[in-house]
Amino acid sequence: MKTTTRSAIATALLMCAGTGYAGGNGGGGDLCIPVDGTVTATADDNCGIQDPGRWPGPAPSWVPSSSVPVCFTLRGEGKAKFNGFSGLTSVFVSNPGLPPVGVTPLIFPGAPTDARSNVMVFTSNAVLTGKLVTGRSGTLYTQDTGAITPYLPIPPTDVQMVGQILKIVGGTGGFDGASGTIAVAGQEIGGAAFYTGEICVKNKK
Repeated sequence: MKTTTRSAIATALLMCAGTGYAGGNGGGGDLCIPVDGTVTATADDNCGIQDPGRWPGPAPSWVPSSSVPVCFTLRGEGKAKFNGFSGLTSVFVSNPGLPPVGVTPLIFPGAPTDARSNVMVFTSNAVLTGKLVTGRSGTLYTQDTGAITPYLPIPPTDVQMVGQILKIVGGTGGFDGASGTIAVAGQEIGGAAFYTGEICVKNKK
C-alpha cells in the first residue's frame, strides 16, 4: 500500500474521530486554544505513568504488564509540543441501563471473513507535559478511549492504525483546571499519527 493510501486512511479516521468531539467550548473553559500536529508512541517497558505521584488522585486500574506493551512514552509536535506517558486501563463496558458486559481492553474477534476481526477497543490515561505555541506551558491529564486495528501487511513494515479520543480532565501550571478534547488518528505506534482538537484553560489575568 502506498504512502498516499496510508495517509488517506489516517485522514478518514481523523475525520470520524473528530466529528462532534474536537469542537465546541471544551466543557466550560474560559479560553479554548485549537491545536493540531503529530504524535508518536513508543513502548515503555518501565511503565513510567505508574510512577508514584505521576497520576493525580487514586491510581487507575492499570492493565497488567504482559508480553504485549501496555505502557508508552509519547512525543508530540505541532501547535502543542509535549512529552509524556500513557498506560492502558481497565474499565467496565456496558450498554446504557444494563449491567456491565466486560472490561477494557475488549477484542472483537469476528469471523475470518469479517473485516472487523481482532479490532481492539481500549481505554487509557495519559500525562502530557509541554508547551503551546501561544507560550502557555504545564502538564495535562487525559482519560482516553480508542480502537486499534490488527497489523496490516504493508511493506516494508507492518502498520497498526489507531483512532482515539483524549478527554482532558485537568492539569497543572498553565493548564490548571484545563478541559477539552483531542482526536488522534493514524499510525501512532511505530510511526506518526495526527492530532487535532482544543485545550480550554483559564484566562490569564
